[in-house]
Amino acid sequence: MTIFISRNYFWEIFFEDEPSKQRYDPSDEFDMIWQYPSQFGKGYCREIELREGLGLLISNYQLRDRITQKLM
Repeated sequence: MTIFISRNYFWEIFFEDEPSKQRYDPSDEFDMIWQYPSQFGKGYCREIELREGLGLLISNYQLRDRITQKLM
């Protein structure tokens, strides 16, 4: 099954659960990890800010259903 969702709503769901947001390295405020929303699947996204304007995003997740994001 494919789920069609707006990009804005997808990110709203993704970031609504603040407890899922944690520092990967407690001493580094620029290294954050979010658990993937259980509505979509399981896994995580890790964001590392290397310097202003340059970051690295590492994602490891498995979706329950296919998700198609649309600009709306």
